[in-house]
Amino acid sequence: ATSRICRVRLVLTALLSRHLLEHTISDMFTVLVFVVALLAGALSTQIGTVPPEQMMDTCEPIVDVVFCTDIPYKNCSLPNIRGHETQVAAQRELADFEILIKDGCSNALVHFLCAVYAPFCSGAFKLPPCRDLCEYVRSTCAPRLAEFDIEWPPHLQCEQYPLPDDPKDLCFGPEDPSTLTIPAQFGVNQTVENSTAATSASDEDTTSPVATTVSPAQASACPAELTASRNDSSSFAGISGCAVPCGGIYFSETERNSLAPAFIIVFAVLCVLCTLFTVSTFLIDRKRFHYPERPIIFLAFCYLIIAVVFIVGAIAKLAGRNTSFACNDDVTLLDMTRTPVVFESQPSTSSNSDSVYKHASCVILFVLVHYFHMAASIWWVILTLTWFLAAALKWGEEAVERLWLLYHIFAWSIPAIQVIIVLATRLVDGDQLSGLCYTGNYSTVALGVFVFLPLLLYLSLGLVFLAIGFSALVNIRLQVSRDPVKARKLGRLIFRIAVYSAFYSVPSAVLLMILIYEMAERESWEEAYVLRSKGLCESSGCDSAPLFGAFLIKYLMLFLVGVCSTTWVLSHKTFLAWKRFFSSCNCLCPKKYDFPNLPSKATTV
Repeated sequence: ATSRICRVRLVLTALLSRHLLEHTISDMFTVLVFVVALLAGALSTQIGTVPPEQMMDTCEPIVDVVFCTDIPYKNCSLPNIRGHETQVAAQRELADFEILIKDGCSNALVHFLCAVYAPFCSGAFKLPPCRDLCEYVRSTCAPRLAEFDIEWPPHLQCEQYPLPDDPKDLCFGPEDPSTLTIPAQFGVNQTVENSTAATSASDEDTTSPVATTVSPAQASACPAELTASRNDSSSFAGISGCAVPCGGIYFSETERNSLAPAFIIVFAVLCVLCTLFTVSTFLIDRKRFHYPERPIIFLAFCYLIIAVVFIVGAIAKLAGRNTSFACNDDVTLLDMTRTPVVFESQPSTSSNSDSVYKHASCVILFVLVHYFHMAASIWWVILTLTWFLAAALKWGEEAVERLWLLYHIFAWSIPAIQVIIVLATRLVDGDQLSGLCYTGNYSTVALGVFVFLPLLLYLSLGLVFLAIGFSALVNIRLQVSRDPVKARKLGRLIFRIAVYSAFYSVPSAVLLMILIYEMAERESWEEAYVLRSKGLCESSGCDSAPLFGAFLIKYLMLFLVGVCSTTWVLSHKTFLAWKRFFSSCNCLCPKKYDFPNLPSKATTV
């Protein structure tokens, strides 16, 4: 009983010690910053999202949509039917139809397209084209496209437009579309009967430019299998309204839905075990880990959280391609399956409770991964900085440790600012392999600015501090070479620092190289996929596709840093610390020395 009382006193004393107080304060600060980041994300999600169909339309003169300057009306409503918010964006997509317009398949084609891309302005509403106008144009232009194995664009399907006699839905279109004339800027300025135009186009000019110069975006703004069911801010290969299905593209179904999640789970679990061992070693022997080596513990803790989040995402991915946290149930592909698509922009709120849950999960998982990834990188900088202060500037251990609060402020607040910026700019998107939401999966700019550049900056700063501090340690070892004991201890320290630095720097550098590869090749991947989907491949450029192994290596390098954190704590001292810990656990069981007043066998009467 006395020994147990002593142990309780020791525990209470430890709780009041400065080391535990330090971690208590830092943990509270971490939670505070994290909550602020989540609240900021929630606010930006609530405030920043207004569906295009609910936006107040603006009525402005037609200036930049040059194809529509000669139509009967002079003002258009924005956002348009396709969701474009500027005339420049509308003209960029409308230009893909120039060859089809000049082909003369229909006298009403220009008017129909302008009703979609520069709709007639009527107060606060945009008037879509009437269904009969669309069917009139499709009846002759669709067969013309079919001659070149091109389908009628899914986003221009006539069934989505209202009927002219529907009193509930207003639409734009003449009573008799055959009376429309082709604008003079396209070389014809006369009334053309629909059937006559189609016949002359097919009989008199069998070598139309459409056959040789058409691109997948010229007759169809988006491949049929990637066209979203409603206006959406997502884009693919620079084509708005395109969305990647939750099942993913590029890789085989086995690679996307089985191999990648399984690979992530295996190495994420290994990372969890190693980082948990590192953090647990610190918890049972806190007095052993002082600055400058203590940042290794916080770095390991960050990778512990990252690995746990990846395990959650991979398990959800294995459960089903549409159960992934990266899936957007609010937007589906325009086909009979209504397959959800991958988030390609920051998810918004929804009236659907299931969608709200998935949207919130997407944002929270992004915050966890991005926040702790950046925090781990900053702890690397702090680690090398404290090594630099101790070795190059000859700071003592107490002097280095005196700045512990400043270290925590920088390590936990800077990542929170980075997360808030990403949320405010609405650049959270889904990863089709891991099933998580991150940033830069579909935006090269976001990947470069919010992921690559910070990681490169933090790694470079750490290497600079490390190089200076390491050279100072080598010089000190040369000075104490006359004392074999000190030289041997310092040599072991230099070796441990070199090993740990290599285990951190090499995977981080490989990760940066893979990000460079991804940023440099992403545009060619998307363009090649669009060409392949339309059967318009005529060169080796269509073979461009991402390497599945490169993405697996990217995940592996991320987890490898956490796994290698164990190298610092693997020593004889760690073995003794765990031995003492398990020995102290045995005190929970009653033993003979716990009851000194009990008589022994020899004295029993």
